Amino acid sequence: MTGRRTSGFTLIEALIALAIFSFLGVGAYQLLDSTATLMTGGEQRFAALSATQTALRLLEEDFTQLSPRPVAAANGKQSPALDAAPAEGIVEFTRSGWRNPLGAARSTLQRVVWDIDPDGRLLRRYRGRIDQPENVEPVVRMVSDGIEALELRYLDEQGEWQEQWPPPPVSDKPEDDTAAWLPRAVEIRLVHQRIGEVLRLVSLR
Repeated sequence: MTGRRTSGFTLIEALIALAIFSFLGVGAYQLLDSTATLMTGGEQRFAALSATQTALRLLEEDFTQLSPRPVAAANGKQSPALDAAPAEGIVEFTRSGWRNPLGAARSTLQRVVWDIDPDGRLLRRYRGRIDQPENVEPVVRMVSDGIEALELRYLDEQGEWQEQWPPPPVSDKPEDDTAAWLPRAVEIRLVHQRIGEVLRLVSLR
């Protein structure tokens, strides 16, 4: 008498099926994990790009509003309208066009400082007081993080790029006159750890 084969999986078949499903499960998890990582990386890169564009826009707005207005420091000395080597920060200058919708008793000029702190954060500081600004607490804005460098060059009247501003005085100009000098253009080089290097040329006149 021939015995009937019991329906269902044998132990070996069940183990093989379990191994296959486990393999597929691991593969699916790895695929989902990779997709999530790519999405997170893409979101972080987009956020970094957006912050970099904001920083460049604010820098461009500030530079296009440059004012040839030197400032008087508390020690009686005069600081140039545009100082590429300030005591604090990367660049310091006077800009016009500070909006005053409420009609407050203040100037439309600002004294602006751009800087990068040790944590790689790009900072914009301003003081509403032009003369003796060191006696006024600045308003600080964190514009972007992840910044590795901010480098600036200035185009002079002879069409030469200068890393120092004011440029060295020329023989037919008194040294004090250079305090009000402004460049014809500014080249901005911003380096972000995710985006890399971005260049922007700002024409001033």
